[in-house]
Amino acid sequence: QSKRTLKVVQTGSLKGGAASSDLHSIHPTGDGGDFDSGRTANRGRVSVSPRDRERAAALVDSGSRTGDNWEQAIRFYKIALSFNQYNVGAWHGLINAYRNADMPSEAAEALARMHNLFGEAASAIADLVAPYGSLVDFSEGAGGACRLEYRPKSRGKEALVREAYAVIRALAVERKCRTISLYAVTGKGRGLLINTSAERLPTTISGFKRAATISYLD
Repeated sequence: QSKRTLKVVQTGSLKGGAASSDLHSIHPTGDGGDFDSGRTANRGRVSVSPRDRERAAALVDSGSRTGDNWEQAIRFYKIALSFNQYNVGAWHGLINAYRNADMPSEAAEALARMHNLFGEAASAIADLVAPYGSLVDFSEGAGGACRLEYRPKSRGKEALVREAYAVIRALAVERKCRTISLYAVTGKGRGLLINTSAERLPTTISGFKRAATISYLD
């Protein structure tokens, strides 16, 4: 796996869930996931460090708060993808920003690259999760092992479990998953983690609680 180096021109910060106000202060270099290299979507899935996942998530949050400044939003989302090319929210944000900026060819290219990276299921999975929150990542491994990460709208533990149960049931129908690992991210290092078999899912929430492995990360 190739390495990425960061060249910092001016001091910036990613603290507080926001990127540096100087977008030009961060320059991803090398071929370790640089969005503009045009090569990320054509290689096998590579490991992304927890730090880079956090950086990408912070940049996506910043991109979503840019209002109608589509040029700035595009920069945030592209830098987010340079840290974590598997952040589905960054791809959707980038595509929507391109469309709103009247850049249809760029939007089409980004959509094609997202589908090349995740398969066309990415859009369907995002729509599936939308009533409950925003999709962060989805992968489908060998043997039907599915992993889904999202940022939920709910925060209470009981509400999160019910929400996750609904997502898992829908995912089991949408995809041919044999096992499902779901992570509902509520904050840095916090959230709900569920591992369950997707075959013969219990028809009640109480049965689901007994059958699944449920962990709260505080």
